[in-house]
Formats: sequence, C-alpha cells, structure tokens
Amino acid sequence: MFRYLALAATLVLSTTPIHANTQSQQLLDRANNYYPEDCKMVIGLLTEAIQIDSANASAYFLRGSCHLWLDNPQSAYTDLTSAIDLSPSDSYAWSQRGNALRDLGKYSLAIVDYSQAIRLNPQSGTLYTGRALLYQTMGNKEYACNDLMRAADRGDEQAIQMSAQCL
Repeated sequence: MFRYLALAATLVLSTTPIHANTQSQQLLDRANNYYPEDCKMVIGLLTEAIQIDSANASAYFLRGSCHLWLDNPQSAYTDLTSAIDLSPSDSYAWSQRGNALRDLGKYSLAIVDYSQAIRLNPQSGTLYTGRALLYQTMGNKEYACNDLMRAADRGDEQAIQMSAQCL
C-alpha cells in the first residue's frame, strides 16, 4: 500500500511542478517582451511567476533588474540575492547585485560581488569594466586602471576608450 501511495504522490508532485513551471515560464517570456520599456508591468508579471514557481531564478533576476531600472536598489538586492541562492553560478546575477549594492552605497560589498562574477566568467570584459567603475568611484585609480586594461584586452569598447586615462 505504501508503494502505491508513494507512486501516487510522485505522480502528483511530478506533474504539478511541470505545469507550474510552464505557467511561470510563460509569464517570464511575456515579461521579457516588455523589459525594460515597462518595468512596472514586468514586475507584476514576474511577481505572479514567482508565486507560481518560487524556484524560478530567471524571474527573480529579471525582477531585480527592473527594480534597478526603477531606482529601487533595496528591492533589487533582495530579488538578486534570491536569484543567486537559486543559481549561484550566474555571473550576471552577481554583477547585478553588485550594481544594487553600489546604488545602496555599499561599494566594498559591490566589489566582492563583481569579483565573484569575474571568477565565474573571467572572459567577460563587461564585468571587469563594471568593477573598474566601482574602483573609480571609490577613488582607487590603480585598481580601476588594472581592471580597465583587462576589460580592454577582452575587447570591451567602453574600457578601451576609458583606459586611455590610465596611460
């Protein structure tokens, strides 16, 4: 009897998340169509997606990005932390959370998040440029220039232009 109950529970558990994941993914797809032009609508769609599937890291990431776009860094930080908890190898979630920390004035913590993003994706010039801008904001020209040179080596156009200041 327990075997049949376990099988029935497995069937229920295995079909419900698939349906929920599909609904959540559909909402995420719709939200992507409106990002960043209508972030208020995107946040509404993604809130619904997260209510359906609280393990949807992409929904947390995009909602956090919208909160950043709308200049709400505390909410962005919360959502991006959830995205990182669900998908710790997502370098862009780390860098976006670094942006939220920057906007909160927590520059040292933002550097830590950008450094983690770079460890996860060392070929991204954009990540080095982001960290360089943080170092520049903090007044650390040497570290900013080092990161700009690394970013320029990886072909990041913004870094190529900015690195001329370092010479």
